[in-house]
Amino acid sequence: MKDVIILFGEMGSGKNYWGEQLARELNYTFYDGDLVATQEVIERVTRFEMLDRELVLQLVNRLCDAVMEMVPETNGLVVAQALYFDEDRRYIERRLTEQGYNVSFRWIRTPFWRNLKQIYTRPDGLRWVIYWLQNKSWFQEPTHDYIPIR
Repeated sequence: MKDVIILFGEMGSGKNYWGEQLARELNYTFYDGDLVATQEVIERVTRFEMLDRELVLQLVNRLCDAVMEMVPETNGLVVAQALYFDEDRRYIERRLTEQGYNVSFRWIRTPFWRNLKQIYTRPDGLRWVIYWLQNKSWFQEPTHDYIPIR
């Protein structure tokens, strides 16, 4: 049974950084979940617009499909994706578990000021900070098992 480790958390929390570190440590493959974003999602985010639920569900399904396609070719997979909604994380867990994968979660929890600094250092940082703050209230604490990473 192959492992799929999913790192989730708010934007700018360091999911990709920690995902790359963990994948290297375990000799797994790292996958940036943003790679499944549709052109519409990319355009909305780069215009700092909120995503509607339909777009989020499309992203979640595309992520599941990509993971199921990749896992057989790997020793294991570490995936980084924000996954703000608890129901989306549970859905991914259910779909991947049904395929026989061992799914676990790591919640990347960055202190507010460090997260703010990381986002602000992006090009057009102030706009990213405002977008992050707008999205922050949507993040749901998990009801599923996870390991916290700070």
